[in-house]
Amino acid sequence: MLENLTATPFLGLFLILVCWIFGVKLQKKTGWLICNPVLTSSSMIVLILMATGIPLDHFRTGGSLISMLLGPATAVLALTIYRQKAILHEHFLPILIGCAFGSLVSIAAAVALCHLFGT
Repeated sequence: MLENLTATPFLGLFLILVCWIFGVKLQKKTGWLICNPVLTSSSMIVLILMATGIPLDHFRTGGSLISMLLGPATAVLALTIYRQKAILHEHFLPILIGCAFGSLVSIAAAVALCHLFGT
């Protein structure tokens, strides 16, 4: 019976919704940036799936519905950025330097972690 309940799309949707709400409340309560709802909710989902033994494919049936909505959400984000193009042009050099520096730090961290873990 548990197999039938976990195989429905509602499992993934419910789990995402509950973990997201908890993550938002946690960040508001603590005020810490590390408690980002994306990070906390995804971590909670992984822990819940591992603890309960629910197969990832069962979660994906509902999770894929959320993934389908990422395209339109990205388009809305791009539109918002486009509307701020005057500010972006005004601060082009600091933005470019910040992106370049952030990329270099990210690459260096990835390489350092690879060396640390022997990959």
